[in-house]
Amino acid sequence: DWRAWSHEVRQDLRLAGFEGVLAGTLMILVAAPIVRLLFERGKFTPNDTLRAAYVLVFYGVGLWAFCAQHIVLRAFYSTGDVRTPLIISAVLLPLNAALNIGLVWVPSIREAAFAISSCTTSGLSVIVGMVILERRTRHRILDRTMALGLVKMLVTAGVTAAVLVGLRPLWPAISASLHPRLLARAAAALAPLTAGTAVFLVTAWMLRLSEVRLLL
Repeated sequence: DWRAWSHEVRQDLRLAGFEGVLAGTLMILVAAPIVRLLFERGKFTPNDTLRAAYVLVFYGVGLWAFCAQHIVLRAFYSTGDVRTPLIISAVLLPLNAALNIGLVWVPSIREAAFAISSCTTSGLSVIVGMVILERRTRHRILDRTMALGLVKMLVTAGVTAAVLVGLRPLWPAISASLHPRLLARAAAALAPLTAGTAVFLVTAWMLRLSEVRLLL
């Protein structure tokens, strides 16, 4: 029943993308406080925090692809095909290696090369996999409804980013009033993460994205 199959794949892809866009948006906007909370102690300096946060930003950009890739993989498995995902990965592997080797020497990129290459190849893997699945089943996966949902997710991410940027002056004031240092760092990371999640979900609900209901 390919009609029911394509509906299930679309729904799962949308939900995975929704979660990826939500988490990725917050990773981009709160990268430094997250890294500072988890790692900045001992020999891990403030400069190391900035460099690691820079890498985290790029992983945030591609997080939707990491989430969606698992759904595409399982869609192939559900049809009894375990070879095609392996072939796609094997074909994209040289591109991944080339991006790593080429970008790691660029001073403005350095260690972020690994994040950029992973996000690029994961995104391509999702797109290529969806095209192959559509041709085999002769049923659309990226249809008008799904495309509209993706646009709404991007709008939701934009609204969330605007609100968090506007609230950014508040977080240092909140964390400065707290002691010890670990509690202050936790507040600096968790407060914007909580606020951002709330804004994202409320905006998604206002835009009538079905993923909010599915998550609940």
